[in-house]
Amino acid sequence: MVVANGSCAKNFTCHWPDPGDAQPYPICSKNWGNSDSALSALDLAAMSWIVYEQKEEDIEQLLATTFGPGPELVNSTDYSSTPRWIAVRFPPDWKHRATNGTAEKNGGDTMVVAVKGTSTLQDGYLDTAFF
Repeated sequence: MVVANGSCAKNFTCHWPDPGDAQPYPICSKNWGNSDSALSALDLAAMSWIVYEQKEEDIEQLLATTFGPGPELVNSTDYSSTPRWIAVRFPPDWKHRATNGTAEKNGGDTMVVAVKGTSTLQDGYLDTAFF
């Protein structure tokens, strides 16, 4: 049990469970894709951010910076296209390659397709057609 120093107002607790006793969110331990090249929720969140980059070179740079040398931009549409999407291949053991520089080539890939949401005036007009 963690206890705060000082006085606590009557509306607030001064006692919290130890961080080790906290229950983790189930999504934090979940993976998606092939078990040899799986991605976490945080990896997918990074992909959803990267898709908003306008230039292909910037996308490739962000992929390398975020995930290391393994993942590869396979295909993409122009930023002004509707919908704008990118397809990225994650090879087997890409996480090991990112941390150690080498990886096993055996196993299955995971292909991720990320789609950009509303960020331009044209996207906004398209959104109004849904309602």
